[in-house]
Amino acid sequence: MGDDLQAVMDNQRRACRALGLEPTHLVNVRQVHSSRVQRVTAADCGRLVGELDALITDEPGVPMILRFADCTPIILYDPVRRALGVAHAGWRGTLSRIAQRTAQAMVQAFGSRPADLLAGVGPSIGACCYEVGPEVAEATRATFGSDAGELLSDGTTAVLI
Repeated sequence: MGDDLQAVMDNQRRACRALGLEPTHLVNVRQVHSSRVQRVTAADCGRLVGELDALITDEPGVPMILRFADCTPIILYDPVRRALGVAHAGWRGTLSRIAQRTAQAMVQAFGSRPADLLAGVGPSIGACCYEVGPEVAEATRATFGSDAGELLSDGTTAVLI
């Protein structure tokens, strides 16, 4: 929220240079802590494709970018269909099952089989540095039921990805 836009753009250019990519070729989104997933193709390169939090593609050479301050990056790869998904999971996205919706979108779009999907979960803020209130803990219980205990640090606070 308080990031200097010029610094963000400079860092993006540096990352692109290190990867041999043109910043103007990236498929970009406006991240809104949602569960919306969009399939992208080479035709989307260089575009802002919408307000959403996950992208999927099965086309090589389509550089998708999402940004993860304290939220969790989730990457799904289907080596059989050669398809890739990337999702931005904050607590709102986690409660709206962004990872599951991304996998489902890959099943629908590419014929991926859930058993074939490889998942990677990147670093994010931890319970030591980020605490949410009882309303998020209650929403966690409502969404995940008996499995919510594994996401809650105690009875009143949640430590969600």
